[in-house]
Amino acid sequence: MYVGPLTGLDHKAVCNTIIQSYLDGKDIKTIAMDLGGVSTERLYQVLTTHAEEDWKQAQTAKALAEYEKAKHGLGCARDKISLARASVQVRTAQWELERVCRRIYGQEAAQVLGSGMVQININVGPGGTSQVIDGDALGQS
Repeated sequence: MYVGPLTGLDHKAVCNTIIQSYLDGKDIKTIAMDLGGVSTERLYQVLTTHAEEDWKQAQTAKALAEYEKAKHGLGCARDKISLARASVQVRTAQWELERVCRRIYGQEAAQVLGSGMVQININVGPGGTSQVIDGDALGQS
């Protein structure tokens, strides 16, 4: 059994405090220190055990804010380095949104599972000529 700074506390209230601090811009490590030096792993355990949906919503909100900030950075880029940095930030934010809010930003189920069609590309010879075999040619529909 775990014994530490969060033992015996109202986990729902602790989760609300953690989530509010997170949404206010604090990182998990700082929040952990504020709660008596509990480990970040323990905070994640408490959040995923006692407030999974609220934690996911907080992560989504933060990811959306980061995405909007990154998109703004694309428009404000003054040079190639700033543009490259902003592009990476946009892709990172999109990736995060796909994970924390799959229902809205993730791939459609049909895309994830596939449509049942198979396509095989075979490169032949040094000229890179290719032959494409699709599901219909294999007798699949």
